[in-house]
Amino acid sequence: MSEPAHHDSGSGSILKILGIGCAGVTVIAIGVAIYVGLHAREWAGDAARAILVAGIEQSRLSEPQKVALTQRADRITEDFKAELITLEQLSRIGQGMVEGPIFDLALLMALESEAVLDAGLEIGERDSASLEFQRYYRAVVEGAISPGELGRLVQPYLDDPADLDEIGVGLTDVERDALIADLKSGADAADVPAEPYEIDFAALFDEVVEGVLGGGG
Repeated sequence: MSEPAHHDSGSGSILKILGIGCAGVTVIAIGVAIYVGLHAREWAGDAARAILVAGIEQSRLSEPQKVALTQRADRITEDFKAELITLEQLSRIGQGMVEGPIFDLALLMALESEAVLDAGLEIGERDSASLEFQRYYRAVVEGAISPGELGRLVQPYLDDPADLDEIGVGLTDVERDALIADLKSGADAADVPAEPYEIDFAALFDEVVEGVLGGGG
């Protein structure tokens, strides 16, 4: 897989953005809940929700996706405060989201926005490039591409982990073409058809929660 020569590579995209963005706010939220939950459960739930929702709002997801995820954050918060969800279960939900594809998919979507959708490309070139992103998203969601492989693809493009709005800024034409070639290669290997695809982040969130709570905790 090709990598931009001037981008910092670090130890992994999630570790590089702890404290910022979706992955970071979730880890912080869970940490806050664990730290004070036994003594101030209601406060902990509200604090966790506030941090998580801030991350959702900071993201480049569509408004319907933001609403759906916020509703789920509200439900998890209320269930935690009502002691329907334990601290251990809440921790496992957070771990599942960090270890799964949700956060890196959101990062890749931000990269698509900056490097393709908002890059002033000709319509045909833009649509063709965007389609390769969508095919790759589908391969990840359907399990043909692992979260680890996704993370390795996204990570080199995180120049400044403190500002996710900067992801993909300054990407050269050569680097963008190399990224799209990597996406196409992965999607081709997974035999993903060349057709539009939209990630349902709410469904991915539900899968993580169901994996923890649906199995009896």
